[in-house]
Amino acid sequence: MENDLRIVTTYFQHLEIHKGTWISPDGRTINQIDHIAIESKHLKYILNVRSYRGADVDTDHILVRAKIKYQKPPKTKEKRGKKEKRIIYSMEKLKDETIKNEFQRCINRNLATEGENVEVQWKNFERMMTEGAQVLSENKQSIRKSWFDDECNEVIQQREKARMRMLRSNTEESRSQYQKCRKEAKKICRKKKRESIEKRIQQLENSYIKKQTREFYQNIKSSKRRNQENKLIFCKDKQGQLVGGMQESLERWAEYFKEVFEIEWNEPREIEEDWRVGEDEQEEPPTKQEIQAIIRKFKSSKAPGENGITAEMLKVGGQDLENSLYSIINTVWKDEIMPCRWKE
Repeated sequence: MENDLRIVTTYFQHLEIHKGTWISPDGRTINQIDHIAIESKHLKYILNVRSYRGADVDTDHILVRAKIKYQKPPKTKEKRGKKEKRIIYSMEKLKDETIKNEFQRCINRNLATEGENVEVQWKNFERMMTEGAQVLSENKQSIRKSWFDDECNEVIQQREKARMRMLRSNTEESRSQYQKCRKEAKKICRKKKRESIEKRIQQLENSYIKKQTREFYQNIKSSKRRNQENKLIFCKDKQGQLVGGMQESLERWAEYFKEVFEIEWNEPREIEEDWRVGEDEQEEPPTKQEIQAIIRKFKSSKAPGENGITAEMLKVGGQDLENSLYSIINTVWKDEIMPCRWKE
């Protein structure tokens, strides 16, 4: 073959039923028309190739699978800057009084932080908030086929059984039964998919009518995400050549912004120092009432920081949480030292 390719589908000895890759419309003829090709230098890595009739994908072709010997390359250098994946919590659960009370009990269990330095206080605060937020975590399942329910699964299994009976005993009755099950499965799956789309449209309409802006745009984004393929990221380097890949593109953008925003201060500038507060004009530390008022003014539905603590969590935390925050802020005010996490 061209480009020094080898067909490995016929390279190994197998039973006849493990060689065919296509079934004719009458169900009586099985041919080997689908193949796997590989370069000759990689031929030694192919351990086995055969057809698998049990894989039912509702087509007249049969799955062909190759078993390949692969050795993972050694790590040349460690990845830097890799961060743990942040858990996303469902703030909608806080509307349930039972979950809200459970969340308050969890975070108020060990929030007493008086007498400790600010670093220990803040670490303890973050830890308890993270432990309490576990009641708000949700196991997101794939929404790609949310319409696929038990009824669809049942008819698909019936179609698979009818197909295997046809492959074992190719008679007029078995072929007719398989075609009947196939049509029934296609009909039910199409119906469920249509109902799911209509339900999603109804949810969008209800959110729009009730002016639930957040839910409206979340549903639109989730619908777009189902039909959107992953796009490659490209940009141009200094010579005008395309640069592909996430890391390469980020490095190029960093280089570009450094060139654009780099400013050289050739002339000395006078710095005004009138903003500094004198010794006789020191402000009083914030009061507990001010802390409470600030927490209540937090805007909801905003993205959290690295620790995952949201405004909704702070609002429903209760009196103990407010006292803990008040103690931490007073310690920062008195010692003039902030926790390291606040600088990230």
